[in-house]
Amino acid sequence: MRPTLAFLAVLPFAGFGPSVLAPAPALADSGRIRLVAFVQQNCSVAIEDHRTLLDLAGGVRTTTVAAIEESCNAPTGYTMTLSSRNGGRLVGERGGSIPYTLLYEGAGTDGSGGLTVSRSLPGTARHELAVRAGDGDEAIADAYDDVVTVTIEAK
Repeated sequence: MRPTLAFLAVLPFAGFGPSVLAPAPALADSGRIRLVAFVQQNCSVAIEDHRTLLDLAGGVRTTTVAAIEESCNAPTGYTMTLSSRNGGRLVGERGGSIPYTLLYEGAGTDGSGGLTVSRSLPGTARHELAVRAGDGDEAIADAYDDVVTVTIEAK
């Protein structure tokens, strides 16, 4: 008797691949992952005060007094506002005053000592702040000062 059963077990059957004993193919499956991120709106200003003493003798002078770094990621841009506590005047302890103009990126203060610069896009920039002070030769001997506030605001 011939062992024909053993021989038949390894013969491929039509349409079933190389062997009857081969495992069934796995079914494919997929899924999706949604990634979501949120970026907080952030506007900031950093001031590097040069601590400059303004020399008011001998005529009008323009002096750089600070560097301002502005940064804002608001999609519609932002506004920079510089304002003078004393309305664009250096005021002395004895009541005298000397007018001055703030100069920031090509713009000068208005009559109230204020200055506004509008940016239409988000970004980061560094600009110098300068003061053009009037002639102090005829001013009363005194210590004069003012405070400039710099504000950044998203549009």
